Amino acid sequence: MMRRALELSLLPVALNALIALATPVNEHNAGFDSDGVYYGAMALADERLYDLAHTAPFCWRPLTPWLAAHVAEWLPGEYASPGDRILAGFRTLAFASNCVTLAALLALLQTLGFSATAANAGALLYAGIFWTIKFSYYSPAYIDFQTQMFVMLALLCTAARRYWLLPPLLAIAACQKEPTLCVLPAVLVHYWHSGRRVRPAALIWTALVVAAPVAAMFVIRSRIAAVNSYDAVDVWVSMITLQVKDVGGWPWLLSSVFSGLGILPAMLIAFAGHAWRFLVRSPHWLLLALCAVPLLFGAYEKARYFLFLASPLALAATAIVNVQAAQLSARVAGWLLVTVLAQFYLGHQFEAMGSFDDYLARMVPIRPELPVATIALLRGVGVSVAWLIATWALVGRARSIRAPVAPGGQYGPGLSGRTPQ
Repeated sequence: MMRRALELSLLPVALNALIALATPVNEHNAGFDSDGVYYGAMALADERLYDLAHTAPFCWRPLTPWLAAHVAEWLPGEYASPGDRILAGFRTLAFASNCVTLAALLALLQTLGFSATAANAGALLYAGIFWTIKFSYYSPAYIDFQTQMFVMLALLCTAARRYWLLPPLLAIAACQKEPTLCVLPAVLVHYWHSGRRVRPAALIWTALVVAAPVAAMFVIRSRIAAVNSYDAVDVWVSMITLQVKDVGGWPWLLSSVFSGLGILPAMLIAFAGHAWRFLVRSPHWLLLALCAVPLLFGAYEKARYFLFLASPLALAATAIVNVQAAQLSARVAGWLLVTVLAQFYLGHQFEAMGSFDDYLARMVPIRPELPVATIALLRGVGVSVAWLIATWALVGRARSIRAPVAPGGQYGPGLSGRTPQ
């Protein structure tokens, strides 16, 4: 038990420590950034900030600000202002949450039957995305780090068939950020696809897993009055109209793909057969990816909203790595190194973020200045093309995904969604 805990925590803790130490807090709004001012006001619980703390939809996501405020109370040392202490509380909470997220991802990949090499590579590919880890230290008052944690824990419980943990887990997740519930359809499909029969226990579980988070959201919205009107459907429709119909903005949307997912799209294109067979034979993960697509239009910026696609695509990318690394050689090891380095480069893990304007230009490339946007697009395309050339040179023709990759069977015990006989 202790050995497994150590194995699952070593890489997450070391990786988070390195990224945290190399990432200074942004200077915008004293480190709280844009949306973070609302969560910061909730954590500060200052009557002078009442309107900020009761602005929807942020005010309906109370869990992380509440936790950050309590963590801040226990931090040692003196701080220049209450805001600095609260921000330190958010950053400390982010470190703990990110470690749990990566540990849960490693456990998930192992549960699915992937090799140790593939599981570690999959965790690195996920962590290499700017928005998964680094952003939580750059803009710690954003609450996405705990959203990812709840998503990953829900996926782990699902793959490990710890289904009865999901109703309370998703209820708590709904108090953190309601888009977390995009995992619910995948959870339901996995449950019923695993050979369940229509029995009272199965029907009760299905009702609970849906009703618990819905009830949690209802209670929160009935107890927290917003000072503004907010309709998520109206926002979604307006974003579709503004960004999809505007053909002139498509190049910048493409640039956001590289910011939001790094090298993963190139991997899925290069090994499309592998990825497609993995997703089709595991329909719950395919459904998770499909449910994440509409969430891209939850706000004007796009790159950060690829977070909901990151987990299923990271699983597909790990399936690709698992096949390629089935017979580990110097060339395959070189390919893995190139792949991880490309992901970390696109995630800006090797460089300081510069000014806040520099960060926006590189990581949130929605209609910035034309030369800056062009550079961001060329960077993503250039790295992807270089990676494709290196892939061709190092591993050549892709191995068949039908190669044996795990002791549990063709895809390992958890990939098919059914219990092996």
